Amino acid sequence: MTGQRPDDETFLRSHLSDLPGSIEPERDLWPPIAARLTPRGRARPRRALYQLAAAIALVVISSAVTWFLARKSAAPVVVVATAPVDRAELARLARAGDVMEEGLGSSDLAPETRAVLTRNLVVIDSAIAECQRALDADPGSPVLAGLLRAAHRQRVEFLQQAARLPRS
Repeated sequence: MTGQRPDDETFLRSHLSDLPGSIEPERDLWPPIAARLTPRGRARPRRALYQLAAAIALVVISSAVTWFLARKSAAPVVVVATAPVDRAELARLARAGDVMEEGLGSSDLAPETRAVLTRNLVVIDSAIAECQRALDADPGSPVLAGLLRAAHRQRVEFLQQAARLPRS
């Protein structure tokens, strides 16, 4: 302790021994802290779920915008021909998605997770319905047939990923 007078140092040293070694709080502080902590295991699936939802929304929106722009465009659009609509394949995909969605409804997912899944399924189902209406108006369109097939597959893949989410 440079700069202090020797008597100040002596005074401090003599009173230092009078101080307690530790101070205990009046009550246990840990329970309120522990109650506010979120287990790390539950934060990751929710983040992954939001990322999955964002990816699906991006694909659905970009598909719809592409279809809309291609339909409104005055310039010729180069299209890679796809197979005509295979109604049996679409029916199989739709039924597979419905069965998986029923199984998801009986699972023990957290209510917040189930709400996010439901919102995303509404978006996907809306895209399927929109593609179907467009295809009904233009049954020979290979682009619309491909979009409808892709939307059905996306629904099945989304439900497969949802089925792999950890349960609460």
